[in-house]
Amino acid sequence: MAVLRNVVVTGYRTGIIVNEHTDGDSIVVASNINGLEFLKANHASRFARVGTYRNTHQVTVSGRHGFSIDQLNTEMPGRGQTNAGNAWQTLVSDMNEDTKTMNTRTTIHDKGMTSTSEGELPG
Repeated sequence: MAVLRNVVVTGYRTGIIVNEHTDGDSIVVASNINGLEFLKANHASRFARVGTYRNTHQVTVSGRHGFSIDQLNTEMPGRGQTNAGNAWQTLVSDMNEDTKTMNTRTTIHDKGMTSTSEGELPG
């Protein structure tokens, strides 16, 4: 189990690579290609408050992984804030996933974000 509290990660290909049983709160990932990347996992992960700022993909799901994010704050560069040197910070997606190959379903709602694997999908 990984417990992450008050963690800030900036300037990497992937800010935080999430494996199973990860529990995080007060997390900031900024100026990465992938802010959070959820790998294939047999057990769920849970995040409370996450801030994702100027990542190409705020959240990437690259394998079947059940997870929840209670509060997700996102930010992308405004008009005139990118140039040739930092154009990679332009937002491509808040949620980067391929549901056809991973059999997951991610729901973004007013209470946060939830992702479930095929065997755990609610009715």
